[in-house]
Amino acid sequence: MKNFLILLPLILGFTLVADDKKEHETPVNKKEEPKKEDPKKGKTHKVTRDTFKLEFELDGTFMNPNAREVSIETKSWGLLNVLNALPQGALVKKGQRLITLDFEKIDEKIRDLRFEQELVTLDLQVAEAELKLMEVTSPIELKALERKNNHVKEDLKRYREIQRPRQEKAAEVSLKSARDSLAYAEEELKQLRKMYEADDLTEETEEIILQRAESAVEKAKFYLEGAEIKKEETLKISIPRASIEAEENARQSELNLKTSRKTHPVTHLKKSIAVKKLRLQLENVKENLARLQADRAKMHVPAPISGTLFRGTMEKGKWSGSAGLDPRMRKGGTIKPNEIFMTIVPGGQLSIHTTAPEKHLLHMVKGLQAEVRPTIDPDMKMKAVVGEVSLTPIAPGNHGVTMHIKLEKDSPIRAGMTAKLKFVPYLNKEALWVPKGALFEEKEPGSYFVYIHRADRKPKKVNVEPGIRSGEKVEILKGLRAGAEILLEKPGK
Repeated sequence: MKNFLILLPLILGFTLVADDKKEHETPVNKKEEPKKEDPKKGKTHKVTRDTFKLEFELDGTFMNPNAREVSIETKSWGLLNVLNALPQGALVKKGQRLITLDFEKIDEKIRDLRFEQELVTLDLQVAEAELKLMEVTSPIELKALERKNNHVKEDLKRYREIQRPRQEKAAEVSLKSARDSLAYAEEELKQLRKMYEADDLTEETEEIILQRAESAVEKAKFYLEGAEIKKEETLKISIPRASIEAEENARQSELNLKTSRKTHPVTHLKKSIAVKKLRLQLENVKENLARLQADRAKMHVPAPISGTLFRGTMEKGKWSGSAGLDPRMRKGGTIKPNEIFMTIVPGGQLSIHTTAPEKHLLHMVKGLQAEVRPTIDPDMKMKAVVGEVSLTPIAPGNHGVTMHIKLEKDSPIRAGMTAKLKFVPYLNKEALWVPKGALFEEKEPGSYFVYIHRADRKPKKVNVEPGIRSGEKVEILKGLRAGAEILLEKPGK
């Protein structure tokens, strides 16, 4: 009995524990009913600490910054006819001829210019000699004209004052002399007749004398007639014509002098200009000849460096291809002056060129690393570092980025090959982030907030400081704690 009393409390305790366990146990075959969500709550997101990173991928091209483009930079010769050229992929040494051009036409042009230079030189020498002679003779000729003009003026004055009156007077005197001679002959004949008429008989001698006297009278009449004609001719024809000629000679001499005074300086100036023109022409011929000779020298196209020959251009590692150039690299083909038709890519270290969209530009800082997966072997992973970033766009909305990479000596990668570049400019393994749609902006730009869900209460508006954005995620730097439940939409929507 005593032992039973001692064990009784223990038995009662086990019984109570067992009953209490039965009350809290759930039957195995009974399913738990799902909790009902508050219809006013809306969609939410629970903020937790998680890895947050900004990640993007770009296409890159391996390039050699020391590649040298090949072109023929002629200044005046544009006819570049090809005879032959080295093939695509040829290994060349510095100084080796890359292309052979036809020199026939340019050699003919150079020969013609040399002949032209000699002719223009001779023309210039003649013109300079004529100019020097003109500078000496022109003043002499002007003085001679002035002297002649003075003589003509003096002759005209003398003609007017002396010669013309003398000629008129001489005509009158000549006529008077002829008249007097006739009168003397007639008077002599008259006297002889009177003397011989007194005698009854006329002797033969007297007859002869009378005949001579009569003949003298006839001659005197003839001379008088000629004197009258001569006087009329002198006064009406010879003297007026001589006067006109003298006047015209004087006017012509004066006009010649005035004209010469004007034309001599002009003629001298024209000759000076002709000399200058010939000098300029000679300089142009010399320059053209020198340019052609320089162009001809440039048509011997040596390799600027040793390396691999690519037909076409290599722009930031991207090869243009040779399809458009191959037909023109054969005999009979042509290339244009200053056209880049070959590129020599040397051996050695390569770099990578990529194009970054403007949205990634702020993250492309010098020293940023990227994972490189070359197209030739996508399983190969390498590291590259951002070296240079072009702040000036190389295309609308895109900026050029040069990346440094170290390759093994036996690497199969060559300039012109491509790769995928994976960038992770930001990584935070303990970040708080929210969906982009759960972050709202105040009316004042730069201020943001979220709505925190509170059970049985109105959502709380909380100001936050956002950080990096990546896709649909936004990192939160201040204003939230892990475990907070935020609304994905504004209350009431």
